[in-house]
Amino acid sequence: MIDEEIEKPEVEEQLSDAELVRRQIVSGVLDLLGLSDWVTYSKVMKQIFFVMFLIGLGVFHVYNSHLAEDMVRRISRIETEIKEIRWEYMSVKSDLMKRSKLSDIEIAVEPFGLKSPVQPPAKIVVKKNEN
Repeated sequence: MIDEEIEKPEVEEQLSDAELVRRQIVSGVLDLLGLSDWVTYSKVMKQIFFVMFLIGLGVFHVYNSHLAEDMVRRISRIETEIKEIRWEYMSVKSDLMKRSKLSDIEIAVEPFGLKSPVQPPAKIVVKKNEN
């Protein structure tokens, strides 16, 4: 027969060493995952860009999740700082309001010899010259 006379070259003889290593690695991974019955090397190589795209999407998703968590932590820390600063502001404001009362001011300036006037202030009237 004619088919028997024609020698079919081995597929592995035409492949380079790098290609053989790649085939062995892919076959080993497929065997390890238990997918060698359903998936072949040629199917994997046809879909390699799609698989790389999916891996890229997964990496982007993880990166985006980490950024979101970091942002939530930063917002929480800033909200806590704002609450603390607001309480400090309210405390200082109430102290200032208390110290600005007339009776407290009189007590504070008494050691310097200052006293409240007993008489009301006098009104100064300036007359215009009628020249």
